[in-house]
Amino acid sequence: MNEPIAPYENILSRAVTISEPAEALLDDDTTTRWTPEDLDSVSFEGLASTQVTHIGVSGHNLGSSGGELLIEGYDGSAWVAIDTITADNDQSVLREVVPSAVSGIRVTAIGEGIRVSILYVGQALEFERKFYQGHTPIRFSEENTLLVKSQGGGQFLGNRVDRRSASTTVSIKNLLPYFVRIKLEPFRQHYNNGGRFFFSWRPDKYPDEAVFAYGSGAMKPTNDGPAAYMSVDFQIVAYIQTEKTLFLGDI
Repeated sequence: MNEPIAPYENILSRAVTISEPAEALLDDDTTTRWTPEDLDSVSFEGLASTQVTHIGVSGHNLGSSGGELLIEGYDGSAWVAIDTITADNDQSVLREVVPSAVSGIRVTAIGEGIRVSILYVGQALEFERKFYQGHTPIRFSEENTLLVKSQGGGQFLGNRVDRRSASTTVSIKNLLPYFVRIKLEPFRQHYNNGGRFFFSWRPDKYPDEAVFAYGSGAMKPTNDGPAAYMSVDFQIVAYIQTEKTLFLGDI
C-alpha cells in the first residue's frame, strides 16, 4: 500500500472498562504518560467487535529504552497476540497488522523504564491517490529554535535546540466526488475540529516517516477537474519527540 493513510478514529476510546493507568494513553496529550512501573499490563474491554488494521504509538521511549509493547486482542474467547511494537528511535510508530476483529485490547510493557503517551488502535483512512512531486516529507521539514551561549568576547560556549517542530502540506489531486463526500468527509470533520491523527504518506516505501499530528486551518476540497474530479490541500503539524540538552558550558 503506497497510498497515504490517516488513522484517526481510536477504538480504545469506546471501551466500557479501562484500566486506570491506561487513561493517560487516550487523551492525545503527549505530556501525560503511562509508566508501567507497578502495573505492566493495561486493558481496554467491552468493545463492540471491531476490526483492527493499524496500531500507532507516539510520545514513547521504546527506542532509547530498548522496550517492547505486546498488543493483544480479545477475540471473544481468549487473548490473542496482534503485534509486538519495537522502535529504532523514540519517534512515532505506525504499524499495519493482520486484520482481526476484537472486543478488547490488552497492552503489556516488556522492559524497564518504558513510557508511552499515545496509543492508537483501529483502522485507517486510505486515500484514493498517491502524491509525490512538490511534497516535502516531514523528515525534511524540521524547524529548530536554537539557543546559543557565548562569551562577551565572542567565544562560543555551546548551544542547544530549545524547540523543534515540523510541518508540511499535503496536496492530493484527481479525487472522485464519491471518495471526497463519503470516505474523506469523516476525517475532514475530525481534522477541522482539531482532532489529532497519525499520517503516513508512503506506508510501504517509507514507513519510518509516519507521524502523529494535528491540522492547521481547515480542509476545503475543491472542484478543479478534469471533469468532476476534486482536489484537497491540507497542512499537518507533526509531534517531534525531543529532549532538551544542556549547554556544553553547563556540564
